[in-house]
Amino acid sequence: PYVDKGSPLVTNASEGVIDATVLRDGASNYIVYKVDGNAHGHQTEFWAVLLDPTGMSTKGQPILLLKNDQSWEHGIIEGQWFVKHNDKYYLFYSGCGYANDCYAVGVAKADSPLGPYTKHANNPILKTRSPQTAKSWEGPGHCSVVQSPEGRWLMFYHAWPHGAIGTKRLMLLDEVSFKGDWPTVNDGSPSETAQPDPKSNLSWI
Repeated sequence: PYVDKGSPLVTNASEGVIDATVLRDGASNYIVYKVDGNAHGHQTEFWAVLLDPTGMSTKGQPILLLKNDQSWEHGIIEGQWFVKHNDKYYLFYSGCGYANDCYAVGVAKADSPLGPYTKHANNPILKTRSPQTAKSWEGPGHCSVVQSPEGRWLMFYHAWPHGAIGTKRLMLLDEVSFKGDWPTVNDGSPSETAQPDPKSNLSWI
């Protein structure tokens, strides 16, 4: 059974923290979290701090990893997720607000887990299709990227059906390509037709 620690692992008294995830680097584990500055009209930032071996407390001082500074982010970054590929660390994240068609996925890259991270000049790598079609998805974001047993990289994310922002978000799945120095997803927008299943020749969306 799980036992509640009884107090926050990380906190920010003035702005709050959300979207915590764990960044693993060998035997070291870091908790990475968003300081929710945009909720107070301030800058939004990702911070990392080392976890002790039990994972129940932190060690040392937090380190700033990323902040909002690209126009497509509209003052908001959130939903961070880390992948190590070919000795590079990729930080996937979302920008804009989740209830908007500008919500999208960007990526930053570093040589070490704690950075410094450089954002992709062609961010976002996954966004609402323009012009939209009747099968388009709007506001794709807040992703997790995992590797299948067959070695394929898969991005799970949520999005709104076309013309239905604010109704219900659905979870989608698309493949990530690491053919170059930066990852790509389709042509930069969610799939609009059935795709090959990650583990078979069936189809999925």
